[in-house]
Amino acid sequence: MGVTRMKSLPLKLGIVFLGLSILGSGHAWGADWKFFSSTDSYEVSYYVSQSHLLYKTTIRLWVKLEYTEKGKADYIKQFGKDYKNLSYSLQYWEIDCPSRRQRVLSINHYNAEGDVLNTEPAKNPFSKSFTMSLVETICK
Repeated sequence: MGVTRMKSLPLKLGIVFLGLSILGSGHAWGADWKFFSSTDSYEVSYYVSQSHLLYKTTIRLWVKLEYTEKGKADYIKQFGKDYKNLSYSLQYWEIDCPSRRQRVLSINHYNAEGDVLNTEPAKNPFSKSFTMSLVETICK
């Protein structure tokens, strides 16, 4: 009985270690962010996974804005010192491809450590041409 336990313990530990290794490396092969656009204020990327395909025609996606020093300064000027540690924003969008309608479901701002700085009401912060370009890219 003691020998059986000894053999099963290393096996169990090996399985746990393998599982943790796979989960720990998930960041490296996880979300496949695709570059979309950049300005002097931020760089925009998006991410769509299979689980974000609600129906054959509706897609939910994440849009990430990584701010430049100019973008951070503009944000601080417009919204105050609460944004002095701003690093990036994540927006959750829903796009209905046949109608080309889109809506922003949420917007969160983060510092470099990943802490939430603020959550805004969901509204599209981009110009109509930028939004339509993103919709065309997603719905192709």
